[in-house]
Formats: sequence, structure tokens, C-alpha cells
Amino acid sequence: MNLSPKVLKKGEGELLKVLQDNITVKVDGRDTYGQFTVVETNNEVGAGVPPHYHEREDECFYIIEGEAEFTVGGETFTAKTGDTVFGPRNVPHSYRFLKPTKMLTTISPAGFERMFREVHNMEDQSDYGAVERIFNNYGVYLVR
Repeated sequence: MNLSPKVLKKGEGELLKVLQDNITVKVDGRDTYGQFTVVETNNEVGAGVPPHYHEREDECFYIIEGEAEFTVGGETFTAKTGDTVFGPRNVPHSYRFLKPTKMLTTISPAGFERMFREVHNMEDQSDYGAVERIFNNYGVYLVR
């Protein structure tokens, strides 16, 4: 398997709006033969993702700049510029931005970007039942 190099300049990539999250796909699973995806989020205070878990994917979050409150596996903590957080599959996690924040997330294996695109392309993302059905189709489950 021969992978092709890829270079994206600052500000480049596929921009997707998923609920409160502004996501830019930097490295797509098609670029890595499904091994991983890399996305960048740029969000304002208060944005984030609700408690959930995935059956397939592990996530590694790196705070480029800003600050976020994470809850992973029942432990809540603040991650600041330069901090890294690992969220393994099947472990509930969530985050909320405490400051305007830029974060880089590596997701392995790839595939989440397809879920992001489906939600982004919805006519009405306020239909949380429809959003949750899309999540569930990808093995992502909200924790209540």
C-alpha cells in the first residue's frame, strides 16, 4: 500500500458545521487507507460535544490554543494550550470550550469524517433525534 503525500496550508481543508462544532477535515480517511482521520476545530466559548462514546474509534485531542473542560471516563479536568487528552473507544467523554479554542483531533480508525459530513448536510440539525440516528449508524451513542 503506497500512500500519497498531502500538504494543507493554514486555513485549508473541508469545513463542516456539526451542531456547535466548527470542524475542518485536514487528513481524510481516504488519504490514509482508513487508518486515521485528522480534524481541526475552531470554536468559541461554550461550544463542545455532549457526553458520548464510540464503539470503534479512539481519539487523541491536542489543544493548539485555548482551554477546554473535558470529562473522560467520569473524570473532569481542564486542558489548556499544549495539553493532550486521549479518549479511548467505549469510554464516555465530552468537552466544552472555556475560551476560544483551536484543537487538533486524531481519530483512529478513520470514518468519523463521513458521520460529520452527514450531520453537516442535514437540513435541520436542531432535529436531535435525526442527529442521534446518524450517530448511532456510526456506533456513536449519547450518554444520558
